[in-house]
Amino acid sequence: MIPVIFFVTIMVFTLMHLIPGDPAYVMLGEEASPEAVEALRKELGLDRSLPIQYFAWMRKAVKGDLGRSIKNNVKILDTILARLPITAYLAVSAVVFSILIGLPAGIIAGVRPKTAIDVVATVLAMAGIAMPSFWLGILLIFFFAFKLEWLPILGYVSPAEDLWDSLRHMVLPAITLGASMAATNTRFIRSSMLDVMNKEYITTARSKGLKEIGIIRGHALKNALIPVVTMLGLQIAMLFGGALVVETIFAIPGLGRLIVDAIFARDFPMVQGIVLFMAVFVLTANFIVDILYSFLDPRIRLGR
Repeated sequence: MIPVIFFVTIMVFTLMHLIPGDPAYVMLGEEASPEAVEALRKELGLDRSLPIQYFAWMRKAVKGDLGRSIKNNVKILDTILARLPITAYLAVSAVVFSILIGLPAGIIAGVRPKTAIDVVATVLAMAGIAMPSFWLGILLIFFFAFKLEWLPILGYVSPAEDLWDSLRHMVLPAITLGASMAATNTRFIRSSMLDVMNKEYITTARSKGLKEIGIIRGHALKNALIPVVTMLGLQIAMLFGGALVVETIFAIPGLGRLIVDAIFARDFPMVQGIVLFMAVFVLTANFIVDILYSFLDPRIRLGR
């Protein structure tokens, strides 16, 4: 995990400084005098070489100090923690949607291959994978917000303020972010179920006279979920990436919107802090997924 985080920080730091534009000019405006710009660059430490800037930032980051925003001089870690619950709310909503849609569709398609249900599920899954999230979001806004006027168009409402209104605001963003995940999960679960249903222990269970629903729930599903759990771990990174687009489209003030605003403002420390936080979060989540394998498959826990 440590080498990966180190590599991510180097890549982000380098790419951010390759973006055209000077943060000092962004903050002071294009009409600012060269003297004022140079003084601000010195104050922000931007006059130093890139390696010195990087190691100075990393030395503070390992102590939990992500620095202050160039744009508004607030503590970066405090800003991230304030925005994190909003992105987490969106991510959890998207995951719930993907599981509610992808899990049943994949199971049914895997248990009943080459039927009409399997064909419909496969076609919809391919469409969900192929459709970009920003295009799906625009379509959902057009039909359900503009035409039918069933749901709000933009904005965010905290569940603590009004739970019902908060859920109404979160429906379209959750579907937009979770549609691709649901489609991917459908394909993975279908393939995994097809493989498991042809195993010898399934044939043995059937020969014992067990009901089909019991075989699926007690024998097939648990083993079929192992590759799906792997995919869910990888999709956590996709959630953060998708949040960039979804939060921008629906004007949700989460981490995705924050990093987009920071990029446009050339707020290097903010972008670096958010990406570092996301990298640690994603790697930790994948570590937890590795641990879950041992509960789904005892052979992993026993080292067999």
